[in-house]
Amino acid sequence: MKVGDGHHTSFWYDNWSKHGCLKEALGTRGLIDLGVTDNALVSDVLGRPRRRRRHIVNILNEVENEIELLRMNQDHGDDVALWKQAYGIFAHRFSTKRTWELLRHSHQVCNWSKGIWFTNSTPKYSFLARITVGNRLQTGDGMHMWNGTYFKADSLRTVDELIDPNSGNWIVDKVESLFVEKDAAMILNLKTSRILNDVYIWGFPNSGAYSSKSG
Repeated sequence: MKVGDGHHTSFWYDNWSKHGCLKEALGTRGLIDLGVTDNALVSDVLGRPRRRRRHIVNILNEVENEIELLRMNQDHGDDVALWKQAYGIFAHRFSTKRTWELLRHSHQVCNWSKGIWFTNSTPKYSFLARITVGNRLQTGDGMHMWNGTYFKADSLRTVDELIDPNSGNWIVDKVESLFVEKDAAMILNLKTSRILNDVYIWGFPNSGAYSSKSG
């Protein structure tokens, strides 16, 4: 802020001092040390009689100097909000471009950037092209799915490969190595049978049989 009469500049929360926001620089203790209330404006501090204080902490003395300097050179015009530009320069006009450059982390321009980000490009397609060029597109290749569960085996095709043919029980080590802990526990809780064949069961009725009513 460029202070004029100080009627629109917060003493503690606006960036009028070289130390920035004084509430952040001095903390809550600063209210007591300077004797200025939390909701005070710069005009309140400049307009009322106030005896300068001597402080042990150097930053407090610097703020006192700034207050005295403002009082001696007080401008009775309006306060003006200034916008930060590059290299710590402040200007009267807001620039979206300059603000964006301050917020983002800039990197070297890639030689293929114009092929993805160009005038009238569709942002969604440009984004997909960008992650594809960077080899970050999740294609799911190399993964297999069994009943909605992803697992790591390339050779596993049927459930009987997880069951010991002699005992008819699950091969615990194999199940736990192929599936995440939650899914492995659910599989191991299923009962196996060496007599019954696999059958399709309709999950909605208790009987397990499909009907047009339940479907």
